[in-house]
Amino acid sequence: FLSLDDDLMKMFAGPKTLQLLSKMGMKEGVAIEHNMLTKALTKAQRKVEERNFLVRKNILEYDEVMDLQRHEFYGLRQRVLEGVEIRELIFDYIEKAVADSVHNYLDPIYSASCITEWIRENLIVGIEPDRIIGKDREDLHKLIIRDSREESVEIIRVTIGEYLPDTIDLGDGKVSERDETSWDYQGAVDWARVAWDSTLKISDAANMSRSDIIATIEAAAEEKIVNIDLSPLDQYLVPRHAQEELAVWVKSKFDIPCESKDFDDIEPEEAVELVMQRALKTYEKREREYPIENMLEMTSAMMQQDPAKAIEGFCARVKVKYDLDWTPQSLPSNNPQELAKFLLEEAERWDADRYQRRAQRILDESDNDLDGWLRENWKFGLTEKEKERASEDTLAVAVEKIKQVQRAELAHLERMVLLQIFDSVWKDHLHQMDQARESIGYRSFSQLDPRIEYKREGARLFEEMFEHAQDRVTDLVFKAKMQVQAPQQQAQQQGAQGQPKAKQAQAQAKPKAAEHSVRAAADAAEKQSSGGGGTMTVGRNEPCPCGSGKKYKKCCGAT
Repeated sequence: FLSLDDDLMKMFAGPKTLQLLSKMGMKEGVAIEHNMLTKALTKAQRKVEERNFLVRKNILEYDEVMDLQRHEFYGLRQRVLEGVEIRELIFDYIEKAVADSVHNYLDPIYSASCITEWIRENLIVGIEPDRIIGKDREDLHKLIIRDSREESVEIIRVTIGEYLPDTIDLGDGKVSERDETSWDYQGAVDWARVAWDSTLKISDAANMSRSDIIATIEAAAEEKIVNIDLSPLDQYLVPRHAQEELAVWVKSKFDIPCESKDFDDIEPEEAVELVMQRALKTYEKREREYPIENMLEMTSAMMQQDPAKAIEGFCARVKVKYDLDWTPQSLPSNNPQELAKFLLEEAERWDADRYQRRAQRILDESDNDLDGWLRENWKFGLTEKEKERASEDTLAVAVEKIKQVQRAELAHLERMVLLQIFDSVWKDHLHQMDQARESIGYRSFSQLDPRIEYKREGARLFEEMFEHAQDRVTDLVFKAKMQVQAPQQQAQQQGAQGQPKAKQAQAQAKPKAAEHSVRAAADAAEKQSSGGGGTMTVGRNEPCPCGSGKKYKKCCGAT
């Protein structure tokens, strides 16, 4: 039996039902049985379940948006964590950024759009770019002054209506009378000051009629329009302004040498291809230079703890990366700058033929067991996908692994940059989605379905998130560097913050100190080798000599 106090019965049988049953002589605890009553309760229960289902379905439709976004975002993030085709992902972002900017700058109305934006910001007047194209300096100034005068009058009268409402004709003989007690003099005066440099004061406005206030603001607008300096617009009238802006953007974005004449008389698609070719060439140069710089900086930092071990680790990494049989006693120079120059020249000599020769030598040594050779010598193996590819073309996979080892430091930096940016923009996106969900219900007042609007808004915010990530990645990937510090430097960093002079002196003495460190490390290593202890040792928490970017205990030193 069901009680009239159950939640279901309370929805359909309220206090009046209890009063009616009481008047009919029904007592508490008496059972009411009838087929009609049973059917009615069954229908009521079904309606309640349908209502609860619709509520859950409505919630799921909102959650579905974030669920799809989570799958896409975390799938991409996992790809970065695993280091799968990160270089390709970065160049996808670069190509999108280049294509967007090239089409923007080389658009025929770009300069006119810049002028329109300047007018909107300084005169709050909208002029279509099509009306500006082809105008010389004198005609442009006349057009701006004329249109600004005409449009400013309408803007002032409409905006003042928001602060000082006038009598409104509602139609059918109905009129909304003016209520001067609700006038916002403060808002009107502030808007006039910001928009038109008006000097109208609140005390003066309170003693003026509405028409006098409008006339005063119109006079201020007229004065501003007539006296405004339009010389900043001259830069947009230069014949090759768009090309100049594009060249500046390329230089600042990617640090690529570029001149405006490079974009003369070419289509946007050709300009995209030109910039991408230079970006690829610049990045290939960075792939050669950055690992060498990072390796030398790391060695210099490690020398402060154990110079002999540091120089031995350096020689081991050089052997893995460039197949050079260096020893602490046979270094070509004790000067880090000369070592960097020598290694860079060596890296530039690695062409396709040399990669294939080394890969073939590895396969010959391993009897075509590439995975086993990598695990034994470089302490990492092939992924499942790489094993499948190696079964078809082992030589190509071996070449790829050699290239990966040579650019390991840059790959680590790429992962760090991408993960940091992805996590930052994702947190901001989650906050924006929460705000959108809280406010989306108000769109029902405009006869719009909140669920559909939430999906549209979520898709727009998700796309903007990736655009923001794309901009930040392309800003950093050509310029970012990892700061290498020795462990003892990190521990003493806070204590050194109050000693700027000591820091400056240390920075000035760094090149000489580094050179002396290399020389001292070589001498120490020579003493060790002459004493019979010439085996290479690497600290467990030091970077692995194989160049993977991992600590030794997590890579080659793992048991």
